[in-house]
Amino acid sequence: MKYFLKFLTVILIFSPFLSGQQQEISLSFKPEKKNYLVGDKILFTLTLEYPGQFKVVEPAYIDSLSTRKLEYLSVDTIDNIEKNGRISKGFNLYFSAFDSLDVVVPSFTWLFIKGADTLKRFSGVDTIRIRTVPVNMEEEIKDVKPPEKIPWGWLEYSILFGGILLVGLLVWFIIWKFRKKSKTEKVPEAEPVRIPTNYEKALEMLEAIDAKQYLAHNEVKMHYSEVADTLRWFFNVEYHFPSLELTTRETIRELNKKINGETVAGVDDFLTRADMVKFAKYIPTENESGNYTASAVALLNELNKGRARQPVTSKSSAQSGQLDSSATPAEVSEPVNRAEIKKPAAPAEVSEPVNRAEMKNPAAPAEVAEPVNRAEMKNPAAPAEVAEPKKPEERQQSEAPEQSEEPDV
Repeated sequence: MKYFLKFLTVILIFSPFLSGQQQEISLSFKPEKKNYLVGDKILFTLTLEYPGQFKVVEPAYIDSLSTRKLEYLSVDTIDNIEKNGRISKGFNLYFSAFDSLDVVVPSFTWLFIKGADTLKRFSGVDTIRIRTVPVNMEEEIKDVKPPEKIPWGWLEYSILFGGILLVGLLVWFIIWKFRKKSKTEKVPEAEPVRIPTNYEKALEMLEAIDAKQYLAHNEVKMHYSEVADTLRWFFNVEYHFPSLELTTRETIRELNKKINGETVAGVDDFLTRADMVKFAKYIPTENESGNYTASAVALLNELNKGRARQPVTSKSSAQSGQLDSSATPAEVSEPVNRAEIKKPAAPAEVSEPVNRAEMKNPAAPAEVAEPVNRAEMKNPAAPAEVAEPKKPEERQQSEAPEQSEEPDV
């Protein structure tokens, strides 16, 4: 009895001290509530308060709860301070579950170590019930909530009207710029291309022949040949028969079908003179050679009388060197002023062809007269008398002796 009283006395003396140490440590670990729905966040709150000289060993409560089909999400620190030698800690731990089940939260043990002394603290046991959303099969299915309309404020309206104003200014600037450019940059109208007539082309060809200055280089045969071919080319394109491939007689026969007899007579004399220079080796005088191109121009004017264009004459051979030397009619772009071309004194009055024998007389005038007898041409002073035109039968008889006397030429 004596020893029991001593032991009781010791316990009574040290019991306040032991209870004080136990009251110095505070622990709480519990869920926010007992019932949750599938997918909800499950909150556990952990609070610790203990003296600063203790070291804490925490249990693996997160892993333990994860094995019970709770999925760990995150942790938030609520409190972690040390004041007056005491440490306070607080944490919020978030879990979630996706099945309908009951979770038993076991008791966890925390160790508080101070030197050789170790104190244990235990959390309580709890049960959490997780259930699915209750569905009433008798109720009607509710539609999805419609989108909520948020009213516009001054900022939204300012952006709208500012954008409209900016687009309008941009469109106005583009239209103004386009109109200004179209006014300053006018596309020039294309000038009409004038196509020269066959008559103008023939005159250009004659001027090009004069520009070659055959007579200045004593190439009389070439001069006569090209001038006569120009007139034949005109017959080819204007009256549609191949004069360049026909003889003089054949050309005259074709012309008699298309134009009047007086003009045909002039053409006959003109082509005959060219034939005499080319084939009979006749040497014309300088005056005859110089007027040969003018005779061609006079014949072209006569042939073009029926046209609306005013007939013109060609330049003399003395001024022909200033003309364009191109002989291709297709290259003629603008007609030359025909008024500058000298008009010969006599060839415009061509009426009837002259006799070849008259070409021997160097003093023969440029005016063409009726053919006369070769015997009369022996006298140089005998003038060429103009006679009445003869019939075709008489002209053939007068030409018959000429063919026999050709070698005299």
